[in-house]
Amino acid sequence: MARILLVDDEKSIHSFLKHLLSKRGHEVEGTLSGVLALEKVEERAYDLFLIDLDMPEMSGQDLIRQLRQKGKTAPFIILSGLDEKEVQDTATRMKASGHLRKPFKVERLVREIDRVLKG
Repeated sequence: MARILLVDDEKSIHSFLKHLLSKRGHEVEGTLSGVLALEKVEERAYDLFLIDLDMPEMSGQDLIRQLRQKGKTAPFIILSGLDEKEVQDTATRMKASGHLRKPFKVERLVREIDRVLKG
């Protein structure tokens, strides 16, 4: 399946998504910060990024900008607890492949990941 980098500072969401996606056959690596995510992308390539927008140290938007500056072209899905319009506007502006507002239904996340990975 896909190699996914999950970047979310909420430990409970992080653990749950890592477990769920691993059970679906994906190779999931996770980090709780954008700074650590930038280190991970130097070590290996990913097929998909799942990125929370609101994180300490480095926002999801700043992380996405830096990933693109480093030439990382894998698609990304934005995860956020912000209101729907704000999440949608940010996703459009950042050219995200998808977005989900927290809390989201597991089925919707799985569908969104499948859609993005199929291209």
